[in-house]
Amino acid sequence: MSEQNNIADALKNALSGDALKNALTYASFIEVNGITLDTVWRGGYVFHYKGECICLIGIPPFWDVSEWNIYGFDNNTVHNNVPVDEDLKEFAWAHVKPCAASIGGECGGDCKPGISAKVFDKDFGGTCCHVMKFECPDAEAIENIIKLTQVWMQSIDTKKAADKL
Repeated sequence: MSEQNNIADALKNALSGDALKNALTYASFIEVNGITLDTVWRGGYVFHYKGECICLIGIPPFWDVSEWNIYGFDNNTVHNNVPVDEDLKEFAWAHVKPCAASIGGECGGDCKPGISAKVFDKDFGGTCCHVMKFECPDAEAIENIIKLTQVWMQSIDTKKAADKL
């Protein structure tokens, strides 16, 4: 059984209906695009692409998850060197996640009380170290998350190529 099957099995055990269908769509995208499971951290499945953290998938009973969430993309991975359309930028900006400590809650991460992040040339303060959170995304949101993931993969590829020069 591959590492990717572990997330599929976990999703099948935790979800049903449209939530399961959408989660498996994203898990399938991960598998066919060379994104690998790095670790299971505090109940979340952490995925890397070419050594860079690209997302974390949280399923019940992970943190505050009632169904499932995708936490995206480490601040060091949110590069601004790939052109994207305004609709996709707006989608990303709408899902920037504040650090819980920056809004009076409890933060279990290293970002207390939040970090500064730049997402597609827009600055955000007090964000979670995961930068974005997509809560129980529907089919349309999954399409956008896949597009964002492709942008981040392209950014990582560009960065890695530049580092070799």
